[in-house]
Amino acid sequence: MDTDNNYNNDNSNKLNQKLSDYKSLIEIGLIISSEGDINSISKEICYGLITKYQIEYIVVLLFPDEVQKEMKLFVFQNFQEKEEKIEINDFNPIRSFFLSHPNQVDFSTFSFLLPVDMVTQFLKFKPEIIFPLKSTENVFGFLMLSQNETGKFTQDDIEYISNISSFASVAIQNKKNYLKAITDMKTGLYIYTYFIQRMNEEIEVFKRYSDVFSALMLDIDFFKEVNDKYGHLIGDLALIELAKIIKNNIRLNIDIPARFGGDEFAVLFPRTSNIVAFQIAERIRRKVNQSIFYFEGREVRFTVSIGVSTIVPTVNEPENFIKLCDKALYYSKRAGKNRVTSFYNNKYGVYKISSE
Repeated sequence: MDTDNNYNNDNSNKLNQKLSDYKSLIEIGLIISSEGDINSISKEICYGLITKYQIEYIVVLLFPDEVQKEMKLFVFQNFQEKEEKIEINDFNPIRSFFLSHPNQVDFSTFSFLLPVDMVTQFLKFKPEIIFPLKSTENVFGFLMLSQNETGKFTQDDIEYISNISSFASVAIQNKKNYLKAITDMKTGLYIYTYFIQRMNEEIEVFKRYSDVFSALMLDIDFFKEVNDKYGHLIGDLALIELAKIIKNNIRLNIDIPARFGGDEFAVLFPRTSNIVAFQIAERIRRKVNQSIFYFEGREVRFTVSIGVSTIVPTVNEPENFIKLCDKALYYSKRAGKNRVTSFYNNKYGVYKISSE
């Protein structure tokens, strides 16, 4: 009789654990699918798994691609996110490994079949098991866990984590597809249509709450001459380097930088006054003016002209607001180039122009 009771209790406990896992999977799946960006998805995976299994380390590594130009590494240790760095120059061996090992693998198998100098960088995370993050045709990252506090991962644990990695793979791939659709491949900035969409949102916020926003437009001075003098490859380099300078001098995940086409760029500044937008524009102009780029041993310099404007009640459409920025940009060009001009309340203004 006691044996039967113990058997029933064991079955009941296992069933309850299964139900708890399914409930947890649904909750994490819903959270992952609702997250707004790849970083948030990756961090949610880490936090969810480290909470459930009390493991010391969990790592998410995402390979670079045509949209996200750099590798992304997320590391949690004992519930705390850590800044860690590793260097991988060639991701093809990892891709090839997971194409031939499409499911989870022990780290010992992973380490045996991959280059030693790559593998040794992961040892500090005390890795036990690795799950690929993949789409139907591509591997784009992996999930790495250290040993479970209670010992080896059970088959139920592996099934649970595999489901999480599958949810995460779909969510991350969907975000990648969306980013690809709204990103200019040459510069990594947003495209014109996305910029207009976001500006429409800011106009609605302004109408409802009177939260001002600003924007700038810029282009490269004498860009045709740059192409004619150095060639189109260097012209493309100038666009790429300019995009980097823009991204490095605006607020990450707040401001919206875009390439309109050719050498014409714009940045949308939510909840930003005219003078602050002007100061950011001047910082960009100075940085470009001070920068020297090299291509095949050739020194390349260029400058930009910038126009800044801030929303006013009479503007109801993005196109009308862009015209205000364009007016200020035209004024900068007409006044001698390599400068920033503000157009606000029907007045041209210059808070400061510094000459180098």
